[in-house]
Amino acid sequence: MKWQIGLVCALSVFGLAMAQSQVSPGVSSSENFQLGLKYEREGEFPLAFLAYKRSGDSGNADGYLKIAKMYEEGQLGSGGDSEATGEQAVPWYQKAASSGNPEAQKWLASHSKLVQELALSTAAAS
Repeated sequence: MKWQIGLVCALSVFGLAMAQSQVSPGVSSSENFQLGLKYEREGEFPLAFLAYKRSGDSGNADGYLKIAKMYEEGQLGSGGDSEATGEQAVPWYQKAASSGNPEAQKWLASHSKLVQELALSTAAAS
């Protein structure tokens, strides 16, 4: 049983290393975004996250928006806890909105209470 767990871990690390070689700074934001879509369709959510983040970091606000939606839908983060995944989505919506994405701006406006609560709890924790 232990060797099976070790094998699964090794294959996961190998798969992540292979994906990181495809999801690289040398790849355009559009190509990373398309790669993120591919990984998301395949259910490879951590790999999709990497591709979308690289896309967003390269100037494609849609990459940040996709990460926000993945958190909100429970594909990333706290395993279906809707309050926690919503909270985890907020910073990504904020990144997308600050990069000019109108859908993210609209989402933030319609969830202003959650955004304000998070800002207050973050300030209190500091």
